Amino acid sequence: MKNILLFSFLSLSAVALAQPVITAADLTPTPGTNQIGDSVMFVDVSGMTGPNQTWDLSDLTPIGPSYNYSWINPNSGPGAANFSGANAAMTVEIVSFYSKISSDKYESVGYYINVDGTEVIETYSNPSTRFGLPLSYNASGNDTYASTTSFGGLFDITSSGSTNWNVVGYGTLNLPTGSFNNVLLVHVVDSSEDTQSFGGIEISTNITDDVYLFYKAGYPLPLAVFETITITDITGSETTQGGLVFSITVDVDDLSNTNKISIYPNPTSDVLTVSFNNMQPYRLDVVSLTGEVVKTIRVNNLQNELIDVSDLSEGMYIIRAVGEKGTIVDRFMKL
Repeated sequence: MKNILLFSFLSLSAVALAQPVITAADLTPTPGTNQIGDSVMFVDVSGMTGPNQTWDLSDLTPIGPSYNYSWINPNSGPGAANFSGANAAMTVEIVSFYSKISSDKYESVGYYINVDGTEVIETYSNPSTRFGLPLSYNASGNDTYASTTSFGGLFDITSSGSTNWNVVGYGTLNLPTGSFNNVLLVHVVDSSEDTQSFGGIEISTNITDDVYLFYKAGYPLPLAVFETITITDITGSETTQGGLVFSITVDVDDLSNTNKISIYPNPTSDVLTVSFNNMQPYRLDVVSLTGEVVKTIRVNNLQNELIDVSDLSEGMYIIRAVGEKGTIVDRFMKL
């Protein structure tokens, strides 16, 4: 079964414009790196293509759950023995995704889920190329793939499909998390057919995944993703759309004292003070342990911000400070 990812104006001189190029090394993750994906409103960027673009998406705000993407060791992650060719892996919620990044392509190798001892494992007989490498403006390509997903030995779903990708623009991307130059806009269309047998009867589902991804060298995940998924089966056709904006996350325990945020009193029953040292966030999020953003505060002060948490239920919460250079997280207890 196909895994669905739901995944500067260039420096101007008087002489010439340099076009960005993204290589395998630019996308290879470091195990232990965490990225937060905030659900945002879908934006149709299909008409925002071409060279020297300025994509102004700075007004986007979280509208749904946030997801933690953790890059892990591909040789020792959950179910790693099923994906011997992988050299990159990440976990999202309960799913572990495995990939192979080589000099000429970025491939999906499969995914693994374990729910109360029941394993769901997708493996490819013909790996799925997400896109070719290196990425540069006007680069394009296509590929076919085939996979089988086993649901704990109860039943299997076979999938076959094709992927077409094009690098359709480059420029500056303005997001709530900051302004990024040398960004490439990659358009990927993935069409697949999933087949499952019931009592000798085959039931097929057709899936079209049309996605725009903003990539910048040094970021293993896109800076932003806008996706349209259409699923067609015997009951009809349904289309859903959504977006994600990603940021690099650093746990406060991993920072030096000079870069930490401070929160107090902790625990608290009413007002929480968040103080900033060298970091200057423009937004604070209060996030429940289920990933729901329960409060968002625009930062107006340079040194600290007060947050009224009196209306929150008792329990542990995460404070997420989002700045132009990344995201820092810390925790507090609501009494």
